Amino acid sequence: MTQYRTAPLAADAIVMMRDGKMMMMKDGEATAPMDYEITMTDGSTVMPDGTMKIKDGKEVRMKEGQMMRLNGKMMAGGMSMDGDKTLKGHTQ
Repeated sequence: MTQYRTAPLAADAIVMMRDGKMMMMKDGEATAPMDYEITMTDGSTVMPDGTMKIKDGKEVRMKEGQMMRLNGKMMAGGMSMDGDKTLKGHTQ
């Protein structure tokens, strides 16, 4: 079984599945590959391979272009699933 380390994140941290790899995002730009497991503030966990484990134990794999904010909210195309505009420079 693969072991991952956890690390603290900035409050505005976003992770994204990009070109089949999980990436750390800042101000709408990829900053580094995600090489460790991240636990979001809602208790969900994201692994470097894009597997998300939700608090209830359900596992889901992130798809290309999907993003997750540190609070555990999923995003697509720079917008949270509830419609909040969150990434700089994003237009619809």
